[in-house]
Amino acid sequence: MEQPASGKTAKKNTWLIGCGIGCGGIILLVLILLSGGFFFVRNLVRDFEDSEEVMALVVEKYGELTEFVPWPEGAVPAGRIETFLAVRVDTRLTRAQLEQSFQLLGSQFEAPDEERKSARRIFQTIGRSFRLVPEIADFYHSRSRALLEREMGIGEYTYLYCLIYYTWMGKNPEDGPDFALAHRNRQGWFEWDEKDFNDSEETAGMEMRNRVNKILLLFLQNQIKEARLQSGAFPAGWIERLDAEEKRLQDNPESILWETGLPESILESLEAFRSRLETEYSSTVNAVELGRSLYNP
Repeated sequence: MEQPASGKTAKKNTWLIGCGIGCGGIILLVLILLSGGFFFVRNLVRDFEDSEEVMALVVEKYGELTEFVPWPEGAVPAGRIETFLAVRVDTRLTRAQLEQSFQLLGSQFEAPDEERKSARRIFQTIGRSFRLVPEIADFYHSRSRALLEREMGIGEYTYLYCLIYYTWMGKNPEDGPDFALAHRNRQGWFEWDEKDFNDSEETAGMEMRNRVNKILLLFLQNQIKEARLQSGAFPAGWIERLDAEEKRLQDNPESILWETGLPESILESLEAFRSRLETEYSSTVNAVELGRSLYNP
């Protein structure tokens, strides 16, 4: 399992420049998946339908993503971290296969420009891109099945994924393959010329952090409501600290929950699991990890 450093260390390869609209149109299928809309292609791949059916069972049993309420005292029970780890282990194989496919697709971009734009190289890239579709479907299906079997809802999984990897370990929500498939410009249109492509890099990163902010803010608000019902059970100042964090997230839409400092109760509950949790992170697959999860009002 790879252990890449968090964050972007180099600018993504803008290989689509000069590849042509035909090629870009094919790769757009993969872009749709990476941006969270993989159900748009569910009729093309049976596994997407299977994944949706299993996820519907998860939602029926454990509730919608937005219904999850974090533990009002902050600390994550050890048993729930073990369950999260079990889901990560259950999806390790499909995650590794997806990593390999992204790496193979990325290798297409490392050739000199003339070779990279040759018909043979373009068709190889298209072929590898098409193979990504069922592999992403397999990943979502295996994760949905693991959530159902391990008795964890998609909301709890998303909360723990963001809390552990983005907040605690400092992983970047923008982590993904070392190449850019495409981006939307500020008007929402897909652009293929170099200037628009380069200018959209920063915008895409901001949008991802905004989406993560929204769902974590919603979880925090659920937590605050529950904490107020049990106000006498917590140390003095705890609910006020939750309120302050809510205001910080609202005032800074690109910020991540507790990124200025995790409460001690949460830190203590996570620390014993650090090495195991670190092992199960994939910076590459992070690009699709929250595709089914992210709340996007």
